Amino acid sequence: MRTIKTNPGIGDACWLFQKLINSGEKFHWQIHDGKPQRGKQIFDLLPQITASCEYKPGLQYFVIKPNNMARHINMWKAIGQQDFSLSANEHLEAGRRIETFLPDLSTSYELPFQTQQWEQEVKERFTAGPYIGIYASAYSTARNWGFWAEDGWLKLIQLVKSLIPEATFVLIGAEWDAELAGNLRNLLQKHHIAYISTIGQPLGYVIEMMKRLDYGFYFPSGLGILSGLLHRPSTMFYPQKDLPRLPRTWCDPALIESDTFKECFFCTPEQIFQWVKDVYKLDQKI
Repeated sequence: MRTIKTNPGIGDACWLFQKLINSGEKFHWQIHDGKPQRGKQIFDLLPQITASCEYKPGLQYFVIKPNNMARHINMWKAIGQQDFSLSANEHLEAGRRIETFLPDLSTSYELPFQTQQWEQEVKERFTAGPYIGIYASAYSTARNWGFWAEDGWLKLIQLVKSLIPEATFVLIGAEWDAELAGNLRNLLQKHHIAYISTIGQPLGYVIEMMKRLDYGFYFPSGLGILSGLLHRPSTMFYPQKDLPRLPRTWCDPALIESDTFKECFFCTPEQIFQWVKDVYKLDQKI
């Protein structure tokens, strides 16, 4: 059993999964033990390539990056070590497609997450629709990257509701996203906009719920990457200053070409709404 040390982010892990699901191996994974310790959940949902996963001190991004095996070895078959660090982040952030990362492995654009235990619970809760997913992240992250707080998300929701009056908006996020989500929830109540909160739910539940969304809007995070890997219609935002080359590097090209998965840099609520309305024609697809 080989050990791979990697980044703890959900999206970071998914990029590796897209390749290593085709390696024929299972691995012992080690990820940094820093808070909030949500990352292990994604490994546990893919027993096809996860024999075990543990949190380990001292595996921050700045430790993984210089030790990343992909910096020195391009082909999977050439990595013979039993214990090594691996990350696809640098490759994709340089604007290179995921197919050229460990190119001797096939690339999977969908992943078989084992989420069956949440299927019935989600099915019983989500019975009507249409459902529009909203992932607004936490205040600290939004401020750091200069994106909307609750007022911006409310504006987008109001615009989408004007197009699809019967829509119910689904708030997505982890416990540390609760403050911004809570304030957004208060605004939705004030404006009498139907919503469902899934803040703090386990990742397996969230994946099952995302399968039932008619559309989703995602602040840059692993949740947006999951939406692309679930082949769900959605928009994922990116900060142009920090990740100028990352868009269009990892998702199924067919989803990109069909506008099913829209990647764009931060913009105003009005701008993304006009695209969803006039280009994607959301009201005709629901």
